[in-house]
Amino acid sequence: MPLIPYKNFLREIEDIEIFHLATLFSYDQAIERRKDEIRSGYYVEDQPIMRDLQKEYRHQSIAADFNELSDKLKIQFPSKLREIILIRLISVLEVFLVDMVREIFVNRKELFKKDEKLNISYNLVLSYNSLSDLYEDFINKECRMLQNSGIDKLSVYFKNNFGIDFNSFSKDIKSIKEVHERRHLFVHRLGKVDEKYKRDYNYAGEKLSVDKKYIINAFETFREFAGFINQKSLEIISPKMSDERIPQAIVYIEVEANTPNGRDIISVSHMFQSGERIIISKDLIFSRTKHFDYFYTLGVSGGLVDIDAYITELTNAQELSLINIMNIRYVWRIKRNATSFPWAYLEKIDRLIPYVDELPIDIHKELAKITNLTRYSAYAAIKQLKEIRVTTELFDEVEKMMPQDEIPQGFHKEIAQQFDMPEEKASFAVSRIIWKRKRNL
Repeated sequence: MPLIPYKNFLREIEDIEIFHLATLFSYDQAIERRKDEIRSGYYVEDQPIMRDLQKEYRHQSIAADFNELSDKLKIQFPSKLREIILIRLISVLEVFLVDMVREIFVNRKELFKKDEKLNISYNLVLSYNSLSDLYEDFINKECRMLQNSGIDKLSVYFKNNFGIDFNSFSKDIKSIKEVHERRHLFVHRLGKVDEKYKRDYNYAGEKLSVDKKYIINAFETFREFAGFINQKSLEIISPKMSDERIPQAIVYIEVEANTPNGRDIISVSHMFQSGERIIISKDLIFSRTKHFDYFYTLGVSGGLVDIDAYITELTNAQELSLINIMNIRYVWRIKRNATSFPWAYLEKIDRLIPYVDELPIDIHKELAKITNLTRYSAYAAIKQLKEIRVTTELFDEVEKMMPQDEIPQGFHKEIAQQFDMPEEKASFAVSRIIWKRKRNL
Protein backbone atom coordinates (compact mmCIF):
# COMPACT_ATOMS: atom_id res chain seq x y z
CA MET A 1 0.00 0.00 0.00
CA PRO A 2 1.50 3.34 -0.97
CA LEU A 3 1.54 5.82 1.90
CA ILE A 4 0.70 9.45 1.11
CA PRO A 5 4.36 10.66 1.04
CA TYR A 6 5.18 7.84 -1.40
CA LYS A 7 2.21 8.73 -3.62
CA ASN A 8 3.35 12.36 -3.66
CA PHE A 9 6.91 11.27 -4.47
CA LEU A 10 5.80 9.13 -7.42
CA ARG A 11 3.67 11.98 -8.77
CA GLU A 12 6.58 14.45 -8.49
CA ILE A 13 8.98 12.03 -10.17
CA GLU A 14 6.55 11.46 -13.03
CA ASP A 15 6.11 15.23 -13.45
CA ILE A 16 9.88 15.70 -13.68
CA GLU A 17 10.25 12.89 -16.20
CA ILE A 18 7.47 14.35 -18.35
CA PHE A 19 9.03 17.80 -18.05
CA HIS A 20 12.36 16.30 -19.20
CA LEU A 21 10.80 14.58 -22.21
CA ALA A 22 8.59 17.55 -23.13
CA THR A 23 11.56 19.91 -23.06
CA LEU A 24 13.64 17.60 -25.27
CA PHE A 25 10.64 17.34 -27.60
CA SER A 26 10.44 21.14 -27.82
CA TYR A 27 14.18 21.28 -28.66
CA ASP A 28 13.67 18.79 -31.51
CA GLN A 29 10.65 20.70 -32.78
CA ALA A 30 12.51 24.01 -32.70
CA ILE A 31 15.27 22.56 -34.90
CA GLU A 32 12.84 21.03 -37.39
CA ARG A 33 10.77 24.19 -37.57
CA ARG A 34 13.81 26.36 -38.29
CA LYS A 35 14.92 23.89 -40.97
CA ASP A 36 11.50 24.24 -42.65
CA GLU A 37 11.70 28.04 -42.41
CA ILE A 38 15.15 28.03 -44.02
CA ARG A 39 13.99 25.71 -46.82
CA SER A 40 11.01 27.93 -47.49
CA GLY A 41 13.22 31.01 -47.63
CA TYR A 42 11.57 32.64 -44.62
CA TYR A 43 14.95 32.65 -42.82
CA VAL A 44 18.53 32.28 -44.03
CA GLU A 45 20.88 29.78 -42.38
CA ASP A 46 23.37 32.36 -41.03
CA GLN A 47 20.70 34.67 -39.63
CA PRO A 48 20.91 35.24 -35.82
CA ILE A 49 18.22 33.55 -33.71
CA MET A 50 16.42 36.16 -31.56
CA ARG A 51 13.81 35.88 -28.83
CA ASP A 52 12.45 38.62 -26.56
CA LEU A 53 11.65 37.57 -23.00
CA GLN A 54 10.41 41.05 -22.20
CA LYS A 55 10.99 44.58 -23.46
CA GLU A 56 14.61 45.76 -23.15
CA TYR A 57 15.78 42.41 -21.77
CA ARG A 58 19.48 42.20 -22.56
CA HIS A 59 19.68 38.53 -23.68
CA GLN A 60 17.77 38.71 -26.94
CA SER A 61 20.11 36.56 -29.04
CA ILE A 62 19.81 32.80 -28.59
CA ALA A 63 22.37 31.81 -31.21
CA ALA A 64 24.48 33.50 -33.90
CA ASP A 65 23.08 31.24 -36.62
CA PHE A 66 21.20 27.99 -37.23
CA ASN A 67 24.26 25.75 -36.77
CA GLU A 68 24.98 27.24 -33.35
CA LEU A 69 21.31 26.89 -32.39
CA SER A 70 21.33 23.25 -33.46
CA ASP A 71 24.45 22.51 -31.40
CA LYS A 72 22.95 24.19 -28.33
CA LEU A 73 19.61 22.39 -28.59
CA LYS A 74 21.20 18.99 -29.23
CA ILE A 75 24.12 19.10 -26.77
CA GLN A 76 24.51 22.12 -24.48
CA PHE A 77 20.89 22.73 -23.40
CA PRO A 78 20.02 19.05 -22.74
CA SER A 79 23.12 18.80 -20.56
CA LYS A 80 22.11 21.89 -18.56
CA LEU A 81 18.56 20.54 -18.36
CA ARG A 82 19.79 17.28 -16.79
CA GLU A 83 21.81 19.24 -14.22
CA ILE A 84 18.70 21.20 -13.22
CA ILE A 85 16.62 18.01 -13.06
CA LEU A 86 19.25 16.34 -10.85
CA ILE A 87 18.99 19.20 -8.36
CA ARG A 88 15.20 18.91 -8.33
CA LEU A 89 15.40 15.14 -7.97
CA ILE A 90 17.32 15.36 -4.70
CA SER A 91 14.86 17.94 -3.37
CA VAL A 92 11.96 15.59 -4.10
CA LEU A 93 13.71 12.72 -2.30
CA GLU A 94 14.49 14.84 0.77
CA VAL A 95 10.91 16.13 0.96
CA PHE A 96 9.67 12.53 0.70
CA LEU A 97 11.87 11.36 3.59
CA VAL A 98 10.87 14.27 5.83
CA ASP A 99 7.19 13.78 4.99
CA MET A 100 7.55 10.09 5.87
CA VAL A 101 8.81 11.11 9.33
CA ARG A 102 5.59 13.11 9.75
CA GLU A 103 3.51 10.14 8.52
CA ILE A 104 5.17 7.80 11.03
CA PHE A 105 4.60 10.33 13.83
CA VAL A 106 0.86 10.47 13.09
CA ASN A 107 0.62 6.69 13.44
CA ARG A 108 3.33 5.79 15.96
CA LYS A 109 3.98 8.69 18.34
CA GLU A 110 5.63 6.38 20.86
CA LEU A 111 8.63 6.00 18.54
CA PHE A 112 9.48 9.65 19.19
CA LYS A 113 9.66 9.30 22.97
CA LYS A 114 13.03 10.25 24.42
CA ASP A 115 14.53 10.16 27.89
CA GLU A 116 16.18 13.55 27.52
CA LYS A 117 14.57 16.49 29.30
CA LEU A 118 12.95 19.34 27.40
CA ASN A 119 13.14 22.85 28.76
CA ILE A 120 9.86 24.59 28.03
CA SER A 121 8.41 27.79 29.45
CA TYR A 122 5.04 28.20 31.15
CA ASN A 123 4.15 30.78 28.50
CA LEU A 124 4.66 28.26 25.70
CA VAL A 125 2.77 25.47 27.49
CA LEU A 126 -0.20 27.73 28.19
CA SER A 127 -0.23 29.00 24.61
CA TYR A 128 -1.34 25.58 23.33
CA ASN A 129 -5.12 25.36 22.92
CA SER A 130 -5.05 21.59 22.77
CA LEU A 131 -2.84 18.52 22.72
CA SER A 132 -3.16 18.61 18.94
CA ASP A 133 -1.41 22.00 18.87
CA LEU A 134 1.42 20.57 20.97
CA TYR A 135 1.79 17.59 18.62
CA GLU A 136 1.80 19.87 15.60
CA ASP A 137 4.46 22.12 17.09
CA PHE A 138 6.62 19.13 18.02
CA ILE A 139 6.57 17.42 14.64
CA ASN A 140 7.04 20.71 12.77
CA LYS A 141 10.21 21.38 14.76
CA GLU A 142 11.40 17.81 14.22
CA CYS A 143 10.86 18.03 10.45
CA ARG A 144 12.38 21.51 10.25
CA MET A 145 15.52 20.12 11.89
CA LEU A 146 15.72 17.43 9.20
CA GLN A 147 15.15 19.72 6.21
CA ASN A 148 18.34 20.21 4.17
CA SER A 149 20.18 17.94 6.60
CA GLY A 150 21.45 15.64 3.85
CA ILE A 151 21.14 11.94 3.21
CA ASP A 152 23.72 10.94 5.86
CA LYS A 153 21.87 12.64 8.73
CA LEU A 154 18.53 11.36 7.50
CA SER A 155 20.02 7.86 7.38
CA VAL A 156 21.12 8.12 11.02
CA TYR A 157 17.74 9.53 12.07
CA PHE A 158 15.73 6.76 10.39
CA LYS A 159 17.94 4.05 11.86
CA ASN A 160 18.02 5.43 15.42
CA ASN A 161 14.32 6.29 15.62
CA PHE A 162 12.59 3.72 13.41
CA GLY A 163 15.13 0.94 12.92
CA ILE A 164 15.10 1.56 9.15
CA ASP A 165 18.64 0.94 7.86
CA PHE A 166 19.32 2.64 4.53
CA ASN A 167 22.22 0.24 4.06
CA SER A 168 19.76 -2.64 3.73
CA PHE A 169 18.47 -1.13 0.46
CA SER A 170 18.86 -3.73 -2.31
CA LYS A 171 21.14 -1.43 -4.29
CA ASP A 172 24.27 0.14 -2.81
CA ILE A 173 23.17 3.18 -0.77
CA LYS A 174 26.42 4.76 -1.92
CA SER A 175 24.77 5.37 -5.31
CA ILE A 176 22.12 7.55 -3.59
CA LYS A 177 24.80 9.41 -1.65
CA GLU A 178 26.84 10.00 -4.81
CA VAL A 179 23.86 11.67 -6.50
CA HIS A 180 23.44 13.83 -3.42
CA GLU A 181 27.12 14.80 -3.46
CA ARG A 182 26.98 15.55 -7.18
CA ARG A 183 23.94 17.75 -6.68
CA HIS A 184 25.80 19.61 -3.91
CA LEU A 185 28.70 20.32 -6.26
CA PHE A 186 26.38 21.62 -8.98
CA VAL A 187 24.53 23.88 -6.53
CA HIS A 188 27.60 25.30 -4.77
CA ARG A 189 30.48 24.87 -7.26
CA LEU A 190 28.72 24.68 -10.65
CA GLY A 191 29.92 21.10 -11.01
CA LYS A 192 33.58 21.74 -10.16
CA VAL A 193 34.92 18.72 -8.25
CA ASP A 194 36.44 19.10 -4.77
CA GLU A 195 39.04 16.87 -3.14
CA LYS A 196 36.46 15.09 -0.97
CA TYR A 197 34.46 13.92 -4.00
CA LYS A 198 37.66 12.81 -5.80
CA ARG A 199 38.70 10.80 -2.75
CA ASP A 200 35.30 9.28 -1.95
CA TYR A 201 34.43 8.28 -5.51
CA ASN A 202 37.88 7.82 -7.04
CA TYR A 203 37.24 10.57 -9.61
CA ALA A 204 40.18 12.01 -11.55
CA GLY A 205 38.41 14.75 -13.53
CA GLU A 206 37.94 18.39 -12.61
CA LYS A 207 34.28 18.92 -13.55
CA LEU A 208 31.16 16.78 -13.41
CA SER A 209 28.44 16.37 -15.98
CA VAL A 210 25.08 14.58 -16.12
CA ASP A 211 24.65 12.43 -19.21
CA LYS A 212 21.47 10.71 -20.36
CA LYS A 213 22.36 7.33 -18.89
CA TYR A 214 23.19 8.87 -15.50
CA ILE A 215 19.85 10.72 -15.14
CA ILE A 216 17.85 7.64 -16.20
CA ASN A 217 19.70 5.51 -13.61
CA ALA A 218 19.07 8.19 -11.00
CA PHE A 219 15.32 8.12 -11.69
CA GLU A 220 15.22 4.33 -11.45
CA THR A 221 17.36 4.17 -8.30
CA PHE A 222 15.39 6.88 -6.49
CA ARG A 223 12.09 5.25 -7.36
CA GLU A 224 13.29 1.90 -6.00
CA PHE A 225 14.72 3.53 -2.88
CA ALA A 226 11.46 5.38 -2.15
CA GLY A 227 9.58 2.10 -2.58
CA PHE A 228 11.96 0.49 -0.08
CA ILE A 229 11.32 3.28 2.45
CA ASN A 230 7.56 3.08 1.87
CA GLN A 231 7.56 -0.67 2.57
CA LYS A 232 9.71 -0.37 5.70
CA SER A 233 7.52 2.46 6.98
CA LEU A 234 4.40 0.37 6.36
CA GLU A 235 5.88 -2.41 8.46
CA ILE A 236 6.34 0.10 11.29
CA ILE A 237 2.96 1.80 11.19
CA SER A 238 0.93 -1.32 10.38
CA PRO A 239 1.39 -3.57 13.41
CA LYS A 240 -1.05 -6.34 14.29
CA MET A 241 -3.58 -3.69 15.11
CA SER A 242 -3.75 0.08 14.66
CA ASP A 243 -3.01 2.10 17.80
CA GLU A 244 -5.70 4.64 16.90
CA ARG A 245 -7.92 5.08 19.92
CA ILE A 246 -11.67 4.48 19.69
CA PRO A 247 -13.75 6.94 21.71
CA GLN A 248 -16.21 5.61 24.25
CA ALA A 249 -18.88 7.95 22.92
CA ILE A 250 -19.73 9.93 19.82
CA VAL A 251 -22.57 12.42 20.09
CA TYR A 252 -24.01 15.18 17.90
CA ILE A 253 -25.34 18.24 19.73
CA GLU A 254 -27.53 20.85 18.04
CA VAL A 255 -27.09 24.13 19.88
CA GLU A 256 -27.83 27.82 19.41
CA ALA A 257 -25.83 30.58 21.11
CA ASN A 258 -28.01 33.46 22.33
CA THR A 259 -25.26 35.72 23.65
CA PRO A 260 -21.56 36.51 23.13
CA ASN A 261 -20.80 34.44 26.24
CA GLY A 262 -22.82 31.59 24.79
CA ARG A 263 -20.82 31.76 21.56
CA ASP A 264 -17.64 31.46 23.61
CA ILE A 265 -19.01 28.38 25.36
CA ILE A 266 -19.65 26.50 22.08
CA SER A 267 -16.30 27.55 20.56
CA VAL A 268 -13.43 25.07 20.23
CA SER A 269 -11.26 27.12 22.60
CA HIS A 270 -13.69 26.93 25.55
CA MET A 271 -12.20 25.41 28.73
CA PHE A 272 -14.18 23.48 31.32
CA GLN A 273 -13.59 21.09 34.21
CA SER A 274 -14.00 17.31 34.09
CA GLY A 275 -13.40 16.02 37.59
CA GLU A 276 -9.98 17.43 38.48
CA ARG A 277 -8.94 17.76 34.85
CA ILE A 278 -9.08 20.89 32.70
CA ILE A 279 -10.46 20.10 29.21
CA ILE A 280 -10.35 22.26 26.08
CA SER A 281 -13.34 21.75 23.82
CA LYS A 282 -11.06 21.31 20.79
CA ASP A 283 -9.93 17.96 22.23
CA LEU A 284 -13.54 16.69 22.08
CA ILE A 285 -15.14 18.54 19.13
CA PHE A 286 -14.25 16.85 15.83
CA SER A 287 -16.79 18.73 13.67
CA ARG A 288 -18.63 22.04 13.92
CA THR A 289 -21.31 22.55 11.26
CA LYS A 290 -22.87 26.01 11.00
CA HIS A 291 -26.53 26.06 9.87
CA PHE A 292 -27.16 29.77 10.26
CA ASP A 293 -26.05 32.56 12.58
CA TYR A 294 -24.91 31.04 15.88
CA PHE A 295 -26.77 27.75 15.30
CA TYR A 296 -24.38 24.78 15.08
CA THR A 297 -24.27 21.01 15.14
CA LEU A 298 -21.27 19.96 17.22
CA GLY A 299 -19.74 16.53 16.64
CA VAL A 300 -18.19 15.45 19.93
CA SER A 301 -16.19 12.32 20.79
CA GLY A 302 -14.14 11.11 23.74
CA GLY A 303 -14.37 9.35 27.07
CA LEU A 304 -17.73 9.08 28.84
CA VAL A 305 -16.59 11.17 31.81
CA ASP A 306 -15.41 14.03 29.59
CA ILE A 307 -18.47 13.84 27.32
CA ASP A 308 -20.80 13.93 30.32
CA ALA A 309 -18.87 16.87 31.80
CA TYR A 310 -19.15 18.76 28.51
CA ILE A 311 -22.89 18.15 28.22
CA THR A 312 -23.27 19.28 31.85
CA GLU A 313 -21.34 22.45 30.96
CA LEU A 314 -23.74 23.12 28.07
CA THR A 315 -26.78 22.32 30.22
CA ASN A 316 -25.63 24.80 32.88
CA ALA A 317 -25.15 27.43 30.17
CA GLN A 318 -28.68 26.77 28.94
CA GLU A 319 -30.07 27.29 32.46
CA LEU A 320 -28.37 30.71 32.40
CA SER A 321 -30.07 31.47 29.05
CA LEU A 322 -26.69 31.68 27.31
CA ILE A 323 -27.48 28.91 24.80
CA ASN A 324 -30.34 26.68 23.67
CA ILE A 325 -29.75 22.93 23.27
CA MET A 326 -32.02 21.72 20.48
CA ASN A 327 -31.07 18.05 20.33
CA ILE A 328 -28.54 15.52 21.63
CA ARG A 329 -28.08 12.37 19.54
CA TYR A 330 -25.60 9.62 20.42
CA VAL A 331 -23.99 7.60 17.63
CA TRP A 332 -22.77 5.32 20.36
CA ARG A 333 -22.19 5.38 24.10
CA ILE A 334 -20.17 2.38 25.21
CA LYS A 335 -19.59 1.51 28.86
CA ARG A 336 -16.39 -0.30 29.86
CA ASN A 337 -18.26 -3.51 30.67
CA ALA A 338 -20.55 -3.50 27.62
CA THR A 339 -21.41 -6.85 26.04
CA SER A 340 -23.41 -5.66 23.01
CA PHE A 341 -22.29 -3.07 20.49
CA PRO A 342 -24.02 -0.95 17.83
CA TRP A 343 -23.26 -1.27 14.12
CA ALA A 344 -21.28 2.01 13.92
CA TYR A 345 -18.98 0.93 16.76
CA LEU A 346 -18.34 -2.45 15.17
CA GLU A 347 -17.50 -0.68 11.90
CA LYS A 348 -14.90 1.39 13.71
CA ILE A 349 -13.33 -1.72 15.24
CA ASP A 350 -13.45 -3.45 11.85
CA ARG A 351 -11.29 -0.71 10.31
CA LEU A 352 -8.57 -1.19 12.91
CA ILE A 353 -8.36 -4.97 13.13
CA PRO A 354 -6.66 -6.93 10.31
CA TYR A 355 -9.14 -8.57 7.94
CA VAL A 356 -8.08 -12.19 8.29
CA ASP A 357 -10.06 -15.36 8.91
CA GLU A 358 -8.04 -16.34 11.99
CA LEU A 359 -7.39 -13.41 14.31
CA PRO A 360 -4.58 -13.61 16.90
CA ILE A 361 -5.85 -15.24 20.08
CA ASP A 362 -4.97 -12.21 22.23
CA ILE A 363 -6.32 -9.54 19.85
CA HIS A 364 -8.97 -8.61 22.44
CA LYS A 365 -6.21 -7.46 24.79
CA GLU A 366 -4.95 -4.98 22.23
CA LEU A 367 -8.50 -3.83 21.53
CA ALA A 368 -9.07 -3.22 25.24
CA LYS A 369 -6.06 -0.87 25.31
CA ILE A 370 -7.43 1.46 22.62
CA THR A 371 -11.11 1.37 23.59
CA ASN A 372 -11.06 1.59 27.40
CA LEU A 373 -13.15 -1.59 27.41
CA THR A 374 -12.52 -4.37 29.88
CA ARG A 375 -10.85 -7.40 28.32
CA TYR A 376 -14.10 -9.32 28.71
CA SER A 377 -16.00 -6.59 26.84
CA ALA A 378 -13.31 -6.42 24.16
CA TYR A 379 -13.62 -10.20 23.71
CA ALA A 380 -17.39 -9.78 23.33
CA ALA A 381 -16.87 -7.07 20.70
CA ILE A 382 -14.48 -9.30 18.71
CA LYS A 383 -16.98 -12.15 18.89
CA GLN A 384 -19.80 -9.92 17.61
CA LEU A 385 -17.53 -8.60 14.83
CA LYS A 386 -16.65 -12.14 13.69
CA GLU A 387 -20.35 -12.94 13.40
CA ILE A 388 -20.97 -10.06 11.03
CA ARG A 389 -17.79 -10.37 8.93
CA VAL A 390 -17.65 -12.59 5.84
CA THR A 391 -14.65 -14.82 5.07
CA THR A 392 -11.70 -13.27 3.24
CA GLU A 393 -12.44 -15.45 0.20
CA LEU A 394 -16.04 -14.27 0.09
CA PHE A 395 -14.95 -10.68 0.73
CA ASP A 396 -12.70 -10.82 -2.37
CA GLU A 397 -15.59 -12.19 -4.43
CA VAL A 398 -17.88 -9.38 -3.26
CA GLU A 399 -15.19 -6.81 -4.09
CA LYS A 400 -14.91 -8.17 -7.65
CA MET A 401 -18.66 -7.67 -8.12
CA MET A 402 -18.62 -4.10 -6.81
CA PRO A 403 -18.95 -1.39 -9.50
CA GLN A 404 -15.90 0.87 -9.75
CA ASP A 405 -18.02 4.01 -9.90
CA GLU A 406 -21.14 4.85 -7.94
CA ILE A 407 -22.65 2.00 -5.89
CA PRO A 408 -26.39 1.62 -6.60
CA GLN A 409 -28.74 2.00 -3.65
CA GLY A 410 -29.64 -1.40 -2.20
CA PHE A 411 -26.65 -3.08 -3.86
CA HIS A 412 -26.02 -5.08 -0.68
CA LYS A 413 -29.34 -6.87 -1.25
CA GLU A 414 -28.07 -8.17 -4.61
CA ILE A 415 -24.89 -9.36 -2.86
CA ALA A 416 -26.93 -11.07 -0.14
CA GLN A 417 -29.02 -12.90 -2.73
CA GLN A 418 -26.04 -13.79 -4.94
CA PHE A 419 -24.04 -15.33 -2.10
CA ASP A 420 -26.94 -16.51 0.08
CA MET A 421 -25.98 -14.47 3.13
CA PRO A 422 -27.90 -12.20 5.54
CA GLU A 423 -28.36 -8.65 4.25
CA GLU A 424 -26.64 -7.33 7.38
CA LYS A 425 -23.46 -9.24 6.51
CA ALA A 426 -23.59 -8.11 2.89
CA SER A 427 -24.08 -4.49 3.91
CA PHE A 428 -21.13 -4.71 6.32
CA ALA A 429 -18.85 -6.10 3.58
CA VAL A 430 -19.95 -3.45 1.06
CA SER A 431 -19.35 -0.71 3.63
CA ARG A 432 -15.80 -1.92 4.27
CA ILE A 433 -15.01 -2.14 0.53
CA ILE A 434 -16.21 1.45 0.01
CA TRP A 435 -14.03 2.57 2.93
CA LYS A 436 -11.08 0.61 1.55
CA ARG A 437 -11.39 2.18 -1.92
CA LYS A 438 -11.63 5.71 -0.55
CA ARG A 439 -8.27 5.19 1.14
CA ASN A 440 -6.68 3.40 -1.83
CA LEU A 441 -5.92 0.38 0.35
